Amino acid sequence: MTESKNDKKADRSEAGKKKVKAERQRYKQWQKDMVSEEYSKCRTKADKLALARRAGIATETRLYNLASRLNATGSNDGGRYVGNEGSSRLIERLDDVHWSERDDEYLRSEFGRRHVEDIASHLRHSEPATLYRARKIKLRKPVKYWRLEKVSAWLGIEPEQLRSMRELGIEVHPLTAPDGSVAVELIATTSLARWMNAYPDQVADLAADEFFIREIEETVQEILNKETHFELCSFLSHGHVCFNPRSLSSYGFYCTNSDRYVAGNDPACSVKIFTIEDLAPER
Repeated sequence: MTESKNDKKADRSEAGKKKVKAERQRYKQWQKDMVSEEYSKCRTKADKLALARRAGIATETRLYNLASRLNATGSNDGGRYVGNEGSSRLIERLDDVHWSERDDEYLRSEFGRRHVEDIASHLRHSEPATLYRARKIKLRKPVKYWRLEKVSAWLGIEPEQLRSMRELGIEVHPLTAPDGSVAVELIATTSLARWMNAYPDQVADLAADEFFIREIEETVQEILNKETHFELCSFLSHGHVCFNPRSLSSYGFYCTNSDRYVAGNDPACSVKIFTIEDLAPER
């Protein structure tokens, strides 16, 4: 009897399922572990090809297929995005974030040499989580000031509202460029800590980043306990970038971060002769 078309179709479907099952089973556990840990960190085609070679996988397509089955293609399962389109921010939960040895190696090699936003994107983590980890592995000290727009994003408070919270203890410092225009607005770390301590219910009601909250609370307490100290220069940002707009040669660039001088400690730097108040707008 001639085999029906439906029977042939069913046979092909069954054969396809067996092929997929065999393909899944042929990868050893060490290969799966390597792809799970490293695929999401591949930034370029060359990175993926190099990973395929290390993992003993024949082609980039097969590498991608395996990564997809392992849910390792870069989705942030440990966090959620909040905010409007174009201004969304990744919120990660403290208990859901894990760091591998390779993550820490990458942080050590790149921190202070690439923008923190780029490092965080590469590692598939939020910026506050990346900063928190960098401090934990001794790559940075607490900073005295934060850019207002960063605080706004990480606390979920509009910039104008932050500027109006002076009576609640929030200190906003506008810094002017040589032409007198406001170039950047900074918020004092200590003022954030005082506000968080005085108004815990307000903080609890926010869609705030847990890592940023922990960063402020921990660092101020550690400073009070004399377990650490602030970065040596007030104008050193959380990413080791200078944000003194009067320093035309270094504003927006990385501060010294070499074997000879750590960030904020270069004696040739003239920025440190200023205080934050020196750069306030004229009244």
